[in-house]
Amino acid sequence: VELYEYLGQCYLAKKDYNNAIQQFREVLQYNPNSVETQYMLGSLYLESGAYDAAARAFETVVQLNPSHAGAMLELSIVYEKQKDLIKAIAACQQALLIQPELPDGHRTLGRLYVKLGKQELEQANAKIEVEALKKLGY
Repeated sequence: VELYEYLGQCYLAKKDYNNAIQQFREVLQYNPNSVETQYMLGSLYLESGAYDAAARAFETVVQLNPSHAGAMLELSIVYEKQKDLIKAIAACQQALLIQPELPDGHRTLGRLYVKLGKQELEQANAKIEVEALKKLGY
């Protein structure tokens, strides 16, 4: 197990994410409840754009350790990337409940609220435009 962890860290240092992911998966074959390995995999998946896999990894971390604020914050970022702002905000709020002074937590929450506000504004404007077009006979 230690060899796989070491190899995973080496690949990670070289930014060879695919091989790092393979090594960390091997670690989980022997130690499926490794919070650190699941968290590392989640981070690698997020970095490589595999958002569904990242969400599963971070959700597993939170199941294994419900007070892992870092995993909750990362999960909020995954949900943001998946364009599910409501879930992203809820996860970020949970992270801040666990650890109120979480680095980047408040900034992330603010960014999510701004994005949600813009999304709602765009939807409202679209409805107004549709109504205006209907009045014009389109």
